[in-house]
Amino acid sequence: MTASELRIGNWINKVTDFAGKNNYIQATIEDIVKVKEHPSHYIDIPLTEEWLLKFGFEESGGHFETNPALWVSIGGLTGPTDIWIHGEYVPSVKIGYVHQLQNLYFALTGQELLIH
Repeated sequence: MTASELRIGNWINKVTDFAGKNNYIQATIEDIVKVKEHPSHYIDIPLTEEWLLKFGFEESGGHFETNPALWVSIGGLTGPTDIWIHGEYVPSVKIGYVHQLQNLYFALTGQELLIH
């Protein structure tokens, strides 16, 4: 993860004790600056079924979907995460982390992807 990939409100894992504990936070402007200064203190959160469900995606026929017709398939056709938009597979879009899904969702809808 680089600071340029992040937006305020993105979920990231702030490493506080290096003991493997997760410390999930929503990034602030201060965190984004710190990612640039100390990138090893922050790590990506892998996109999992658990996170998709937290964001309100519903499981449907082997994939997860939400409005506006965004489908996500973990362990999909060509990689760990495949994306369909309005039913069309988008091979050029590959995401593997929570902040990437948040950014894609915002780019498509103009709305934040919130935890339900």
